[in-house]
Amino acid sequence: MDRRRLSLLFILPFITFIPACKAKATNDQGLPKILATVNGVAITGDDVVQRMGGHERLLNTPMKDRILEEIIADELLYQNGVKLGLDKDAKFRGTVRMMELRIAEYKRAEIARRVRDTQIAAKVNVTDRDVKDYYDKNAEEIGADLHLGLLHFDTDAEAKDALARIRTGTAFEKIAAEQFAHVSKGSKDSWDMGYMHWNQISPDLLGIVYNLKRGEVSDVLDRAPNGSFLIKVIDRKKNPGVSFASMSTAIENRLHAIKNWEAYDRYVQQLKKESTIKK
Repeated sequence: MDRRRLSLLFILPFITFIPACKAKATNDQGLPKILATVNGVAITGDDVVQRMGGHERLLNTPMKDRILEEIIADELLYQNGVKLGLDKDAKFRGTVRMMELRIAEYKRAEIARRVRDTQIAAKVNVTDRDVKDYYDKNAEEIGADLHLGLLHFDTDAEAKDALARIRTGTAFEKIAAEQFAHVSKGSKDSWDMGYMHWNQISPDLLGIVYNLKRGEVSDVLDRAPNGSFLIKVIDRKKNPGVSFASMSTAIENRLHAIKNWEAYDRYVQQLKKESTIKK
C-alpha cells in the first residue's frame, strides 16, 4: 500500500464528509454549507470559496474537491501544530493580533458609517427656503474671493513660535520662504493658495478667514493629527459672477454638510450621555 493511501486511511476515522448533490457555498437558508468536519471543526463552502480566491462558480468543478482536500490537510496540520505549542510563537501571535485588530477596526468603521448614513445623514433636510435665507444672510461673504496664504507645521509648538514671530514684526512671507527654501526658484510658492471662492473653503474655516482683514494672520489652527496651520488673508476681491442662481447648488451642498455635522455631533453626544465611558 503506497503512502498516500496509508495516510488517507489514517485520517479517515477523524474526518466526516457531508455529500451534496450540487455544490454551492450556502444552503437554502443562506448559511455556509458544511462540506466536512475535522475532529469536530467544520470546513464550509465559504472556506473553499476563500481558498479559491472568491470564485464561487468554481465550486461546481473538480477543483473544489482538490481544494477541500488541501484545507482538510492544513486543518490537520494546524491542530497538530497547536498541540505542539507552535501557536505560542511571539511573531505568530503578533501577526494574528494585528489581523484581529484590522477586522475589529473594519467592523467598527463600517457599522459607524452605516449608522451615519441611515440614522443621521438620511434625516437631514435642506429646503429651498433654507438655501435662500443662507444666501441673503451671507451674500457679502459668498460674493468675495479671498487670496490666502497657508503655512503647515508638524507641531502646535512650531506654529505658535511662527505666530509669535509674526506678531512681533516678522513677515508671514519670510517664514514661508524659510519653510519652503527647498522649492526651486521660479515655481509657484507652495504656501500661496491663490484666490479661493467661498465654496472652496472648508465650512469650519469660513467664520475664521472671512473675519480676517486684508493682511491679517489667523491664530494657530490645530488640526490634529494633521498638524497645525496659520492662514493669511493676502487680499480679497468681489466676484462679479456670483448670484443666488449661480450659487444655490453650492449653498445647498454646504448646508447639507453643516447640518450633517451638527446632527452627527448631537447624535454622538446623546450616545455618550447614555453610555459609560472610562479613559
